[in-house]
Amino acid sequence: RALVTTGTLSLLSDQERRAVLEHEAAHVRLGHTRLLEIASGSAQLYWFMPPVRNAWHGMRRELEVAADNEARKVVGAPIIMAALAKVVTQRAKLADAHFGTPDSVRYRIRRLQEPMPTRGDRLVALGVAVVVPSALVTFASCALTANHIFSPALFSCAIVLSLIFGVLHWRNLIHLHA
Repeated sequence: RALVTTGTLSLLSDQERRAVLEHEAAHVRLGHTRLLEIASGSAQLYWFMPPVRNAWHGMRRELEVAADNEARKVVGAPIIMAALAKVVTQRAKLADAHFGTPDSVRYRIRRLQEPMPTRGDRLVALGVAVVVPSALVTFASCALTANHIFSPALFSCAIVLSLIFGVLHWRNLIHLHA
C-alpha cells in the first residue's frame, strides 16, 4: 500500500498528482516495502554503528531514486521535479524531517536531471549491509541454544534464516538488481 495525504495532493496540479501516484505505485511494484521492513529492524538494532546508519540512509535514498525512475517513464522528469519541489517546500514549512534530508532531495533532483545507469548492485549491497548484522546475531543466538555444532536446533535455525533472508526476498533483490 502507498499512502499519499490529501494535503500533499492539494498542492499539486493534475500531472504532478499523477507523478506522485506513479512514484508511490513504483514503490509497491518494486517490493520496496518488504525490503524496508526487513532492513529497518536491523537498522534500529544496530543504529549505533555508523556503517549501518549510512547503509540505511543510502538504501532509502536509492529506493526513492528507483521509484522516481519508474515514474519518469510515465510522466517525465520535469513533472516529477516540479512535484518534488512543491512537496519539499511544503514539508519544510511543516518541519517534517521524516521526508528526507536536503542532501537526499538534491541527489534525487540531480538524478532526475542527469540520469545515471541504475546501480542495482549498489542497492543490494546497501540492503545486505543493513540485514547481515541482524542475521549474524540471530544465528549466534541459535548457536548458543544448540548443544553441538551439528545439532538439529542449529541446523533448523540456519534453514529458517536461509528462507527468511534468501527465498522470501530473492525476488526483491533480483528486481532491484535488474
